[in-house]
Amino acid sequence: MQTLASLYPALPDRRPLPVFYTPACFALSTLPFVTEHRKLAIISTFPLLLYLCVTWPCYTTGDPSSDYYNNSHFIALPLWYLDFVLLTPRDGDGAPAYIGAPKRHKIETRKSVARGKRWRDLTSFSQRVKWGLRLMLPAQRGIGWNWQVKSVPADPDAELPRWMYVRRQLWRCVVYYLQSVVVLTLLGFACDLKAQVGNHDYRRKIVLDALVGWAGAVWVWDRLSCAYSVAAALGISSGITETWEWPPLMGSLKDAWSVRQMWRYDF
Repeated sequence: MQTLASLYPALPDRRPLPVFYTPACFALSTLPFVTEHRKLAIISTFPLLLYLCVTWPCYTTGDPSSDYYNNSHFIALPLWYLDFVLLTPRDGDGAPAYIGAPKRHKIETRKSVARGKRWRDLTSFSQRVKWGLRLMLPAQRGIGWNWQVKSVPADPDAELPRWMYVRRQLWRCVVYYLQSVVVLTLLGFACDLKAQVGNHDYRRKIVLDALVGWAGAVWVWDRLSCAYSVAAALGISSGITETWEWPPLMGSLKDAWSVRQMWRYDF
């Protein structure tokens, strides 16, 4: 890790992260789905995407914790590119197909549901852009696709009107952020007390260790939920995605007695 860190400038010497960095990376990861010339698109986009993602530690957002936490997509995007662009065929049985929202009130044949809308079915530029963005978002769980992961929790707000859903997501974003500030303050307080407690005081040390662990976990939970709510609000307000495509990312904190209960994933 030290060898890897030595390849990049020290934090005080890093320049501010350009505003185009994140949009450019997402655009490069989506462009191969827009054109029929797949190989040419890969040659044109992947080296540049890889360069941008490899060099992002040369920049800073101005906050070390933000640099550590909010730039994970620069690691994830090349992996998503490898998965969906390089390793996944556009056509055939293994190709991704957009099935759409679950049909609760309409009976469809298995054949039509299993087929879905594949890349070859797209006839316009806008359809391909929307299809590509939906493939890369939201949160890589395949919501509405033929590869959707198991045990995705139901969303009680999925059928809300569009702008009411957006307002609710923005309100949640504010709540999650304020909660994260509170638990971050608690985390710092516990760490400070822990530094003052001697090694001989085992009971207090155990309590403070538990407080540090839980405060750190809840802080991550709040920040992930906040980022997810922002992404959902942007995706829905722009019309790229619909409300049912953003089911809860994680379970409730009151049920977080296990990792599975918190993350609600089943791979």
